[in-house]
Amino acid sequence: MGLKSEYVLLVQNVSSRTRRSDLEYEFERAGPIRNIARFRDDETLVEFKSRSDASWAYKNLDRLDVDGSTLRVFWAEEADFEDFGWEWFEN
Repeated sequence: MGLKSEYVLLVQNVSSRTRRSDLEYEFERAGPIRNIARFRDDETLVEFKSRSDASWAYKNLDRLDVDGSTLRVFWAEEADFEDFGWEWFEN
């Protein structure tokens, strides 16, 4: 297993109908978002400004129903950053 982020979440099972603004609305409930990116129709990276906000989202937004899909929320790993074309910034 690779390194896990403390600020970035990998969100899977995102409906193709779900807009970026829909995801921002749901995840901003945890706190300010620094960046959000969609890689494929069903995966998104969400970067928070603080660890505590990312942790709250990880604990409370996993299995959230959005547009008929149940989101799965995981801590992003270094390989996920590469898949999305992001540079790993944590050590």
